[in-house]
Amino acid sequence: TQLWTVGTQDLARQYFAAAQSFTDQAMEGAKALATVKSLKEATELQTSFAKAAMEKAVSDTAKFNEAGMKLAEQVFAPITAQVQTAMQKAARPLAA
Repeated sequence: TQLWTVGTQDLARQYFAAAQSFTDQAMEGAKALATVKSLKEATELQTSFAKAAMEKAVSDTAKFNEAGMKLAEQVFAPITAQVQTAMQKAARPLAA
């Protein structure tokens, strides 16, 4: 339970940091768009920000998936070990 609690808190912190970064990136984009002088410049800038946001989202998703899998492995390791031990005991022939 303690591993789960600490792990989910860490995941929440990582998620919040990613959300904050995305918000900061969106604000930078909005400020930059406010200074453009042509539609072409605005389109290029928006395309650049959209590409960067997508790349970051893919990267963050991969990190979150990896962290979640690692947490699940850590949390279920003791249970898995107990099940394996029980299965080994059950597989032994009974003494006559």
